[in-house]
Amino acid sequence: MQVCVGQPHGTFQVGFERAVRFVYQVQPTDEPLCVGTDEGFYDRELYNQAVDFFLHADDNGALVHYVAPNGQLQESGRDQAHCQLGLGCLAEICEMAWHQGDDLYSAHGNRLLHGYEYTARYNLGEDVPFFQWTDRTGLYNDWPVISAKARGQIRPVWELAYRHYVRRRGLAMPYTARLLAAHRPEGVAPWCDHLGFQSLFP
Repeated sequence: MQVCVGQPHGTFQVGFERAVRFVYQVQPTDEPLCVGTDEGFYDRELYNQAVDFFLHADDNGALVHYVAPNGQLQESGRDQAHCQLGLGCLAEICEMAWHQGDDLYSAHGNRLLHGYEYTARYNLGEDVPFFQWTDRTGLYNDWPVISAKARGQIRPVWELAYRHYVRRRGLAMPYTARLLAAHRPEGVAPWCDHLGFQSLFP
């Protein structure tokens, strides 16, 4: 899979490649996919397949199989770093689709918003409900409690979703707002998989 956004390079390109790869769960050389910021998607059929996968696939990469209705993530029992990785990838996919005229952010009752709020609340030190989750493969179901590993280690994935849900749509994200207030401006973490610096976006 080759992902190109205008004339991408460095961290920007890597971030988008990882976001798209998260949906397809393939390696970069498997399929050609160019995401154009000015000209739209070059391959609309492939884009439509990605949207359908995000919304309906029987796979861990689909929204409903990654975020439960209460906001718990499929990886909440694994560690908080992977939770933030998953949320960040899903938000980047939603943002790309938004610029193509598709609102994936609101899918399944704003499910992604609930994932952000649940994860923010836990990483702020509060308790959250947790259930043992069997993923779509049946391999990742041995986490009987939520994981405190990497709890409070905030990654640069929060501003993008907050900007959409709160600033664009006027919805409330009180836990995410508290988390951001304590960690702004969002920078970049050298050990992180996301673009960072999203505090700079309007």
